[in-house]
Amino acid sequence: MHEVLEADYVIVGAGSAGCVLANRLSADSSVKVIVLEAGSDDRLLAEPRHLKSRFMIGIPAGFSHVSNDPALNWGFVSEPDPHVANRTFALARGKVLGGSSAINGMIYVRGLPQDYEGWRQLGCEGWSWSDVLPYFRAAERQERGADEWHGDDGPLAVGDSTLRHPMTLRLREAFIQAGIPATDDLCSGDHEGVSFVQSTIRRGRRQSGAAAYLHPVRHRRNLTILTHALAQRVRIENGEAVGVEIDHQGTTKFLRARVEVILAGGAFNSPQLLQLSGIGDPDLLRSHGIPVVHASPDVGENLQDHYIVQLRATLKPGSPSLNARSRGLGLVGSVIQYGLFRRGLLAGAAAHLTAIAKSRPSLDLPDYQFFSSPASTDVPRTLAAGHTILDARPGVTIGGHPVRPRSVGYVRIRSADPAQHPAIMTNYLSDPYDQQTTIAGIRLARSILAQPAIADALVLPTRPAFDAMTDDEILDHARQTGGSIYHYVGTCRMGAEGAVVTPRLAVRGVGRLRVVDASVMPRIISGNTNAAVVMIAEKASAMVLEDRRA
Repeated sequence: MHEVLEADYVIVGAGSAGCVLANRLSADSSVKVIVLEAGSDDRLLAEPRHLKSRFMIGIPAGFSHVSNDPALNWGFVSEPDPHVANRTFALARGKVLGGSSAINGMIYVRGLPQDYEGWRQLGCEGWSWSDVLPYFRAAERQERGADEWHGDDGPLAVGDSTLRHPMTLRLREAFIQAGIPATDDLCSGDHEGVSFVQSTIRRGRRQSGAAAYLHPVRHRRNLTILTHALAQRVRIENGEAVGVEIDHQGTTKFLRARVEVILAGGAFNSPQLLQLSGIGDPDLLRSHGIPVVHASPDVGENLQDHYIVQLRATLKPGSPSLNARSRGLGLVGSVIQYGLFRRGLLAGAAAHLTAIAKSRPSLDLPDYQFFSSPASTDVPRTLAAGHTILDARPGVTIGGHPVRPRSVGYVRIRSADPAQHPAIMTNYLSDPYDQQTTIAGIRLARSILAQPAIADALVLPTRPAFDAMTDDEILDHARQTGGSIYHYVGTCRMGAEGAVVTPRLAVRGVGRLRVVDASVMPRIISGNTNAAVVMIAEKASAMVLEDRRA
């Protein structure tokens, strides 16, 4: 006999979406909530192998270490991708309270209003820009204060970088000289331009979903948080989800849901759990001996991500760059500054600038996102070490990707074993549109680095010198060197008939079961995805409570 725990709502996954749901649903003391996480408690990383991560997880600049730590990362690896030199990719996903928001680069971007209008046109009624803006505002604690675009009393702190590096200012001016307008807010009505990043950092500390939403309410008696709990399958009886079978620290348990089961595992884990539970492509399920509960061929399909290609340039000796601050006495000074004031190099997000831009002036909408920092990576040493190591010489970097890629992949179980990772095919650059946009974006990045504001500081042109390359050579370089920026979405897409979930995020064909995470996005947004995931969970929480009162 398995141990049975019971609640009104069982939430599978304590990433950004799961933390929001746990907070909002448990605000009513009469509602009992269980949220489970396969990984650790981010505050209790006590084992010796976790000690470095426990120290680094709250430090913004520690993201390059924690994002590659197997103690905090699921360790997913893609299938060899035939479209990008048959390479495989490490696909980082957080396995800890806070999920990927505990290991990400903390950049806060919402995407274009037209992204959400596009969702509505795909059959997602209730998800237009005017529909979702109130939930972005409800989530946000904007340090600049509230206005028609922003809120200032939500759980998630959003603020400006405290670091204005001299080379960042020159890079920003180079963007402007290249024809990209300046803006101080990529989350308002005007979503085109170059801006200093805003990030989910508060007083020099990372604001993960757990820090913002879960830890402040974990004392609630009606909220149970289970860590080291791996979901095995959703139990479905008479066409309805009745609970979740889990392995909790080596013990099998059943979590009974009196009202609903809500999957919040993300773009890899949620489709995997649906497939393990008998919801998916019938041929795939039968091939692994799983009885078909509901035929839903789209489960696990429609995987989308942003594929980034970086340009690095070396600066003249003595030029200001963060490279020197990452080693020796420079690093000692940065540590002291952070320890005393929570400011400086260690208090910053993954990039200093971001831009949403048109790769070609004739376009109606921006189609490319850039990230830039006054630093450059020593790629061979970084690959060997598993975390970012900066060049010994001063340098700068501009990376970019198409914001609305058309290439899609898939997530499919390999077996009926919940502990076995699914097969993940990325299919990067498989669509000609993505190839053409990537080429145009790289040429624009090269143009930015050729502008007067920055060009006289460079010793060498970008590596390689793209202005001397043909389109085919640039595309080949992109295939050989680009990679994931960890914005996985779409594998349990919402929409009209045929989509995995309805616009109310209910799984089609199965009662009392929802999916609330990045997997429900029918199309990827034009920017970093974490802010949109928080918004989805805020809106979903309101819908769940509406349905409870109905």
